[in-house]
Amino acid sequence: MAVEYLRAKGVPDLIDEAVSKLLKEQPDDVSTFLLRHFQEVVEKKKAVFAKGAEVEVHGMLVDTALNGEVGKVVGRQDEVVLKLDEGGIRHIAVANIRSVANKQCLEVGDAVQVVGMTLDKAANDKRGKVLEFVTKVFVSLPSGHRALHSNNLIPLYDDSEKKHSSLYKPGTTVEVHNMLIDTSLNGQKGVIKSTQESVVVRLEDSTIKMIPLYNLKAPTDAPIERGSEVEIHGMSLDKTLNGAKGVVKSINLKIFVQIPSLGIKGLTSDTLKVV
Repeated sequence: MAVEYLRAKGVPDLIDEAVSKLLKEQPDDVSTFLLRHFQEVVEKKKAVFAKGAEVEVHGMLVDTALNGEVGKVVGRQDEVVLKLDEGGIRHIAVANIRSVANKQCLEVGDAVQVVGMTLDKAANDKRGKVLEFVTKVFVSLPSGHRALHSNNLIPLYDDSEKKHSSLYKPGTTVEVHNMLIDTSLNGQKGVIKSTQESVVVRLEDSTIKMIPLYNLKAPTDAPIERGSEVEIHGMSLDKTLNGAKGVVKSINLKIFVQIPSLGIKGLTSDTLKVV
């Protein structure tokens, strides 16, 4: 049961990517490295749900009729799941949360205070601890407008990521911007060391996986693009995925940037601009 849960949530994929990156870079401070890595994973997930982005609904357990519908993002709200000191769980917009310790970058477990609520004014000044961060995405679907959890949406990229791969070449100087959680990186400049294309694949059992491009092969050796039928191979940690087949839903680009005093960071094209 536990293994099924972990696989359903994509944990093996996250760990496989983190360990591969860890072995490649071999940092002295492993804890800080992993913290930064998973913050980047969160940033990447948030960045794909910009206004106008095309998405597909999946994984709905109650309103299953929505699964497979394609629509466009019309808005988004980043929220903090807060465990109140007085008891109870609340979802509060990030803009209405302030760190008790005046930290600029909030993390799970931080003590925070609710501020600036205009409708539910009674919630102001209440304190609690951060349980998790979630993104509520407002989507225009053929069946109407819906507010959905980001975990129930697959970003459907066009060919812009392939254009980015030619724009963000190794050696190019870039500046970080649009970081939502690790905001201390905004404005930092660095040099691109390498890039890696990752592919969102819907497997035959309907689960969604994020797989490095080099771990996929097309039956006919044709170029891999959105809609291609592919097979997974060469996975070193989650070997159970090897041999699994599916269809490519989107392809995105991870860019590894050398930032002075901070080391190499894995970022997305949405959070970088060429300078």
